[in-house]
Amino acid sequence: MKKLVILVFVVILAIACVYIYKNYDNSSNIMKEYISKISNEEYSEMYEMISDESKKNISKEDFITRNKNIYNGIELTKIDIFIKQTEKISFSEEIVSYVVKMNTCGGEISFENSTKIIKNNEKKPKIEWSSNLIFPNLNNEDKVKVSSTEAVRGNLLDRNGEKLATNGSASSIGIVPRKIRRK
Repeated sequence: MKKLVILVFVVILAIACVYIYKNYDNSSNIMKEYISKISNEEYSEMYEMISDESKKNISKEDFITRNKNIYNGIELTKIDIFIKQTEKISFSEEIVSYVVKMNTCGGEISFENSTKIIKNNEKKPKIEWSSNLIFPNLNNEDKVKVSSTEAVRGNLLDRNGEKLATNGSASSIGIVPRKIRRK
């Protein structure tokens, strides 16, 4: 009987350890969760994932507006994150380096970036946020604008500088023999 109680206790302890390990909020998982919220336009939830220090620099309303305008403006259809490495810099801070790939109206955009994850006494670690989390060279004052320019074909020149092909309009006349009436 005593052995059975010990065995049940060990099994329950093992199951609890596996559950805790799988649900442990490590820095990689925090970044993956944050990026996944972009696709679903869960900007309010994203704001709750950033550090208190970051929240001092941007209000919830401004955060939501900025992210919404940028991601809708580039017509984001898909975004993926690939974690390259996690580096512990102190007991409560880690740097996560990652690659982001996203499909936009301008094609696929891919960039490398890194951010600091703050681990404190709260339940979940927090992301140190600034606008360069959206795009690496984006500052808080910068705007993102998408514009399209219609391509114009250039002139093709021969070795003497004479035009072989150029832009312009062309007219043509054609005859369809079977539609010609004979008298």
